[in-house]
Amino acid sequence: MTGRQGLTPPRGGDRADLARAVAPALQAVPGVARLMVGRGVEVATHHAGGKVAGVSLVGDRVLVCLVADRVPVHEVAARAAAAAEAVLARFGDTRVVDVVVDDLDLPEDVSTAGGSS
Repeated sequence: MTGRQGLTPPRGGDRADLARAVAPALQAVPGVARLMVGRGVEVATHHAGGKVAGVSLVGDRVLVCLVADRVPVHEVAARAAAAAEAVLARFGDTRVVDVVVDDLDLPEDVSTAGGSS
């Protein structure tokens, strides 16, 4: 998990607008295959007419749940957190961003560092 301290309510929009702005920024991050709602407790921002899967804007933290398509996973998570924080900052929101990599979608020819599994 990674993030930045602070809490400021979003300006110029509601939670759904903010989540809809964060989601495409996350999907553009190299290594993010897709956003997902997670397992067990759903990670999403609900709004009239639907939800934004993979981005939860409840309380004093922002939770992102994603599937990575490359390793190292911690680098993908750090880039995703930075992308979300950049969007949040445009709205004046300084909440902590936590990123959960819930699954991997790796090509068959990807090997791990050191060549062992």
